[in-house]
Amino acid sequence: MWSCLRPSLAANPERHARYPGDVPDLDRIRRALDAHEPELRDAPRRAGVAVVLRPTDAGPDVLLIERAEHPQDPWSGHMAFPGGRVDPEDPGPRAAAERETSEEVGVDLAPAELLGTAGQGWENAEALLDRAAVLMAFEQVGAAERAFDITKEFTLGRYAFGRPVASFQAVKHRLADLWCAIELARSNAYYGAWALSGDEPELAVAAAGARIAATNALELAAEEMVQLHGGVGFTWEYDCHLFYRRSKFLGLALGSNRDWSDKLVRRLAAQQA
Repeated sequence: MWSCLRPSLAANPERHARYPGDVPDLDRIRRALDAHEPELRDAPRRAGVAVVLRPTDAGPDVLLIERAEHPQDPWSGHMAFPGGRVDPEDPGPRAAAERETSEEVGVDLAPAELLGTAGQGWENAEALLDRAAVLMAFEQVGAAERAFDITKEFTLGRYAFGRPVASFQAVKHRLADLWCAIELARSNAYYGAWALSGDEPELAVAAAGARIAATNALELAAEEMVQLHGGVGFTWEYDCHLFYRRSKFLGLALGSNRDWSDKLVRRLAAQQA
């Protein structure tokens, strides 16, 4: 949303308003943008938009819209302040914002639907993350199980000192620990799925538990996969690196395990309060 503003303006908290924080002052915004030069883009009809939101009882109002500069477009790079200019046909500031947005960048805001309850944006986002965590937990469990199967087959087929590598006690213990971690993650994922399917009050705790257990299981599976494959586990010819990279990506996609551990502790404490 801020791509058409200079990085210094977008990164400086003193020069742009944050939502939902302080109510932005329109004159301050105008003064801050006096020296601004819109970005020149090669692609025709591609709009770059900067939007500053102001919280109101009816929802956020759009205060500033800017089009990116385009060749042969006399209106490109112009500022529109729907919160400060209302045409006689506009019943209010929100209608002006919708009209200006449609005229300037071709986006129709009228059919936009408010998700969740007004004033509960963070709670709505947390609920969405909980549901996503349950679903992603099953992807992580599936990837961990597949990594385990590949590793087990490799250690059974690789021989050292005339016997399969999987027959050595140290390898057995590592595979057994990995299997336990996957089964624990699977159990937590099933618990989260049960809570999600019925929108149970335990969903917040179940989702955090499923997320933590599944992330731990996949990361352990990926690491053991690399280690138990020996020297070839570090090469591109084997798929170990794919599972390892996937484990790191999924482990951060919805927040780190440390964040989810903090959530779990807070939610369990709230239950006991």
